[in-house]
Parts: sequence; structure tokens; C-alpha cells
Amino acid sequence: MQRDSRERIGIAVMLALAIGLAIAWSNPVARFKADLRADAKGFAFSLEYAARQLENVRH
Repeated sequence: MQRDSRERIGIAVMLALAIGLAIAWSNPVARFKADLRADAKGFAFSLEYAARQLENVRH
């Protein structure tokens, strides 16, 4: 049972790496720009969320 789950995890990791390499190989600049935009938007959202939570705590 544990061996099956380890094999599945190993296959999933290898598949994820293969897909990541295929995406990076196909258009690395566009992918890098998209990652930067997503990170910036996620960071801004995190700051907004934290500010709202602090306001809720104060009141």
C-alpha cells in the first residue's frame, strides 16, 4: 500500500517537472512575465486582505 502511494507521488512529481520543462522550453520569456504579474497581483491582494483583517480586529 505504501509502495503504491510512493510510486504515485513519484510519477506525479516527474509529470509535473516534465510539464514545467515543456512550458519553459516552449516560451520562457512569456512564462516568466506571467509569473511576475501573478506574483505582483497576489502580493497586492495579500496586503489588501491583511489590511481588511486588521480593520476588523480593531473594531
